[in-house]
Amino acid sequence: MLMLGIYFFVVFLFFNYPRVVTHQPDTVPEGFISSDQAYSIAIPHIRAYSLENFRAIWEIHIEFWSEYGFPRDPTWEVTAYFYTREMHGVYGYSVFIRADTGELYHKGAQGVF
Repeated sequence: MLMLGIYFFVVFLFFNYPRVVTHQPDTVPEGFISSDQAYSIAIPHIRAYSLENFRAIWEIHIEFWSEYGFPRDPTWEVTAYFYTREMHGVYGYSVFIRADTGELYHKGAQGVF
C-alpha cells in the first residue's frame, strides 16, 4: 500500500502543472534571453529538487532583475513555491540565470531557517 501511495505521489509530481507568474519589464533589453528561455533552463533543476525531496510545486514565479536590483548583473530569477513547508522551513526553490549569457548563476532552496 505504501508503494502505491509513493507511485501516485511521483505521478502527481510529474503531471502537476503549476501556475506560472511572470514579473518582467515591458521590454527586456535586446540580446538577453527571454522569460520562456529562463524557464526552460531552470525547470530541470526545480523538478530534480522536487523529486528528490518529494515536494509538489504549487506556483512558479519568473522575475527579471536589472542593474537597479540585486544582483547587479541582469538576472532572471525562477522560483518554485511548494504546496507545503518542510519542518525545517523550506518553502521553495530558486534558480538564478544570467540574462545576458543564459548561464546558471545560482540555485538553491528558499525558506525560513
